[in-house]
Amino acid sequence: LVEHSRRVAEALAWGECYEPGFFGLFCERRLLAGFVSALCSAIVPAAAKVQLLQTLSMMVQNARHETSWYYILSGGHLSTLCSKGDFGTDDELSAWLVAFLKSVALRLDDETVRLCLDRGHGSFPLFECLARQADHSDRMVSTSA
Repeated sequence: LVEHSRRVAEALAWGECYEPGFFGLFCERRLLAGFVSALCSAIVPAAAKVQLLQTLSMMVQNARHETSWYYILSGGHLSTLCSKGDFGTDDELSAWLVAFLKSVALRLDDETVRLCLDRGHGSFPLFECLARQADHSDRMVSTSA
């Protein structure tokens, strides 16, 4: 899983610049939903979750096309990750989670932020998840959040 997600990240980063069809394949295969599902699973090892968060971070940083960025934000995947993610007390995993969520938050604007709201519950899961990390025992994680 670790090696495959790394390869996916590299292919998507390359595809954003040279072959937009790669991202279409990523969407068709519902890999984002699979990544989020793995991140929310208690049986997936922390090392695999770290790689998945790194992969998602690379996707956010390299999403050059508006459709790519909107796909990452749509479908409730981030809300699921923020509300159901199982990150335990692993400091490295928490640091990568905060780094990923922060990279998402910094790219949001007044239109895309709407895709991160949970209108059914009147909440903002991205903010709530980062707020929970602000109490983390690792000072670097809490400060970053």
